[in-house]
Amino acid sequence: MYLTVFSILTVVVGLMAMIRAVVITQASLVAAKKTHKAMIVSLLFAPLVQFFERVPIGRILNRLSKDLTVLDQRLGWYVNNYAVDVCNVIGNPILIIYASSWVVIFPITAFFYLCNKF
Repeated sequence: MYLTVFSILTVVVGLMAMIRAVVITQASLVAAKKTHKAMIVSLLFAPLVQFFERVPIGRILNRLSKDLTVLDQRLGWYVNNYAVDVCNVIGNPILIIYASSWVVIFPITAFFYLCNKF
């Protein structure tokens, strides 16, 4: 029975990780498209005298490519790590409460509180 429960939980965790990866990738693509469109619109409608004569074209392209690189590569990774951390923060106390008696909760809570303050 334990092997069946463990197998089911393993499959569920794998499916949830896959769903999380797909959702974060899609959200990252949507954010990159919106940001790129907003950047291009801002550049197209910028006043020529005030902006383009002061800023070299190479600096503009470098900034655009860096911002899009951050959105494409790093933002999804950061959101993914944040989602995992939130699940750990919520899931670990639930697992501790389930696995131990209620008496253990108070010292563990105090310990976590002191670690947070530190």
